[in-house]
Amino acid sequence: MFPEPVAGHRVGYQPASGLLWAEGHPSGDKSRLGGPQALRRALSALEERLGELDVEIPARRRYSGVCWQTGPPVPGFAGVRRLDLAVDLASATTAEGLALLAGIAAMRPSGRLAADVRRQPGGRAVETVSWLGVRGKVARAYDKGVEACSAPRGELVRLEDQRRWPREHRRDAVELTAEYCRSLFQRRFEPLRRASKGVIVTNLVPIAERLYAHVEAGELKPGHALQAIGSLVAEQAGLEFGHRTTAWRHRRRVQDLGLVLADGCLEEVEVDLHGVLAEAVDDGVWGDDG
Repeated sequence: MFPEPVAGHRVGYQPASGLLWAEGHPSGDKSRLGGPQALRRALSALEERLGELDVEIPARRRYSGVCWQTGPPVPGFAGVRRLDLAVDLASATTAEGLALLAGIAAMRPSGRLAADVRRQPGGRAVETVSWLGVRGKVARAYDKGVEACSAPRGELVRLEDQRRWPREHRRDAVELTAEYCRSLFQRRFEPLRRASKGVIVTNLVPIAERLYAHVEAGELKPGHALQAIGSLVAEQAGLEFGHRTTAWRHRRRVQDLGLVLADGCLEEVEVDLHGVLAEAVDDGVWGDDG
């Protein structure tokens, strides 16, 4: 409708359905995350600015979808179609960020979700871990700094829940409180947090030392430890010996002991995956609606 953004949003109109839509970032700055309370402020500012541009905004706040079948639609607020809930994970260095992504990539998704891991072109560093459901992508952990070319590799790792609502289930902006958004985010990632308990992401030498300790304690056979170490070395070099399921079995044996190799990380690093994920789903990161 307008060549320039309106209150920071792209605004359009669909004559066939009578839908006036707006798309944008509630904080006004795509380089940073906005709190849940920013959405309602952005909507108010958008409506005020549209009024100044002589665009009529219906007084009725909620649109009723059943009217599409019984007659002309009743004017009202159609609702929020898409909501991305994200938290930046605590990673101070490139090595820690790469270790976090490697650890998340090693976790099995909950329920019927499938995981898709995308790595650095020509390298081993994990860039994105996506979780896919029957209707498409529902969440991801990714290197935002690499995606946006805004930070060195591994220094801005983001955990994101993606919600897409059909027309009859779209949310009103007033529903998207900090408490509600927090509950959605926690529901998505709480299984991952629980599964990561006791998981340490580190380099090859510390893993070998821990495997040796398990052998000394009689918890692991020496042959199995050597096979696992050799498989990790080959994988880190990008080589495959034997069937792929054999390499997977050796890696799973290491992971069952709570150890994950920090793929693509050359510096010494050790990250407690559970601790970082626990901080991400903690109530404190969401603030309030003040």
